[in-house]
Amino acid sequence: MRPALLATLALLSLPASSSAQIAAGASATVATRYVWRGITRVNGWVLQPSAWLGVRAASLELSFSSWADVELRRAGAADLGQRGVGRWGLGELDVDLAVGRSVGRAQLTAGWTRYTFHGDAARAGARRRRSSWPAMSIECTAATSRVGSASR
Repeated sequence: MRPALLATLALLSLPASSSAQIAAGASATVATRYVWRGITRVNGWVLQPSAWLGVRAASLELSFSSWADVELRRAGAADLGQRGVGRWGLGELDVDLAVGRSVGRAQLTAGWTRYTFHGDAARAGARRRRSSWPAMSIECTAATSRVGSASR
């Protein structure tokens, strides 16, 4: 599903009289390497900024987020990196759009992610990959009970 279509459907299904809750944030990490699922992608210093925005109205949520990997030093011939030998800068940019709806205790979510890898010029520049994903989660609240306590 196209991200513009996903966002349009989410906005059209918002109740007209509801008040929306908005949350936003940003963060950044500086690390000595970039490891993805146990695989080292960059073995030098990296900056990994991220930002997100979420809107909730009634039982509908719309969220947008982005994450990046910026290589902070030029890669040598023996180094691992996404930019290529002798280059530094933006190595990867991921953008994500999701819409979710609460149905009873279940949360149904669908989304779209675009991954962009900024390789070296010898490999024809940036490569892009997209993915769509559905998800469902069910909220489980543990019941707590208090056992009587004896006071002495």
